[in-house]
Amino acid sequence: MVALYCDARQFAAHPVQSVVRNASLEAHDLVTRECTVFYLALEAGDTLKMVSQELTEAILRRNRRLPVVIHSFNHLSDQPLPVADAQRLYQDLPDALRNAGITEVDSTTFGWIYAIELHDVGKPGAKGRMVKRNSLGTA
Repeated sequence: MVALYCDARQFAAHPVQSVVRNASLEAHDLVTRECTVFYLALEAGDTLKMVSQELTEAILRRNRRLPVVIHSFNHLSDQPLPVADAQRLYQDLPDALRNAGITEVDSTTFGWIYAIELHDVGKPGAKGRMVKRNSLGTA
């Protein structure tokens, strides 16, 4: 798993085009204020348990109780999780985070290209990168 995160004053994502064969036909606009956006690339061997645990720990460690937005950046992965597995993990991830105590979670629709508008907070520590090695030794 590789994730970039950014605390945003405002985040907007507007679906433009489906790029995965079995992607949902119902992609939605997402507009929110004061949130942390996680751009997430899943790697071969990643599991829902590992990804949700890493994100939960990162969110709690940062001590930021902002709403969380998950956006797929799987196309940037060196060894991507197979599409069907990645799609299922992205669909299940918001509920896993809620079950871990992260109450405000939203996500863009996996398999879609979005036009994104981001206004970040521009403060030290408001942006970062997370890399978690899985059991296969990939990021």
